[in-house]
Amino acid sequence: MRRVRIVTMALVCVLTATLCVGQQLSKKISNQDVLDMVSLGLSDDVVIDKIHGGGETDFDTSIAG
Repeated sequence: MRRVRIVTMALVCVLTATLCVGQQLSKKISNQDVLDMVSLGLSDDVVIDKIHGGGETDFDTSIAG
């Protein structure tokens, strides 16, 4: 009975760690991503929703960017 609890807890820990790593590996939205979405013909509202819902961004706001 004790062994089953230990194995269950170990599986829960592994699953939790996997989910956390998966979230950290999500790609930041960049200038090129926005250009790609616009070139696909997505509406401004869809692009804005993607930016707001995407989490982190990596925009180059310099004049050259």
